Amino acid sequence: MKTFVSLTLFLFITVINAQETTLTTKSVKLDNLISFVADNFPLQQENTDEDEEDEEDENHLNYQVTFLLETTTSNFSDEDEIILKQAFKFLSDRLSTKDKLSTVVYSGQNGLLLDNQSPKSLKKILHALSDVKKNIIEDYEDGIEEAYSHANTNFNTEAQNILVMVRNPDAKAETSETEEIVEALKANGAKTKDNSIVLLTAISLLPELIEVIKK
Repeated sequence: MKTFVSLTLFLFITVINAQETTLTTKSVKLDNLISFVADNFPLQQENTDEDEEDEEDENHLNYQVTFLLETTTSNFSDEDEIILKQAFKFLSDRLSTKDKLSTVVYSGQNGLLLDNQSPKSLKKILHALSDVKKNIIEDYEDGIEEAYSHANTNFNTEAQNILVMVRNPDAKAETSETEEIVEALKANGAKTKDNSIVLLTAISLLPELIEVIKK
């Protein structure tokens, strides 16, 4: 219960800090990641000399994006890897060389996978996703906390700063802390619409905690 309370408190503090710094947090299931990219990252057009004066318009703000990917203790399954790679290929087409992309993993593995890369560095991005264990740049004790820390450290006042939490339903709860959170939710009567117990990892607590406890 102590872990659950402290984690919940941290997540709510993070929301407040994110709002104050205009760091936008979004949450999406892995299965919906490709459509999420289409809905949230409009296709950009190359600016001509005549368009340069319009670059200060809000619609032309660059992106500073941190993806937080839920993992198991092993690499992504073949199906999950395909979805991720297709989504990041799609994202690469929609962002420019002026945008920046970082990737952090959490849950089964915790660490920095990509650090402030150009979305056009597609070969490097896809390579990192193909072998998480091997390609983690820096190991973390808590991927969620460090993802927010990384996003805030790299905060760009002249860009749209976004942290995208990608929840993977296939990722198993393999840590004692996650199991403790689940037990705490059970104790509070947390249920889904079909009356089954909600199995939430820390990442899904952020956008869903209030609604889960209400049910």
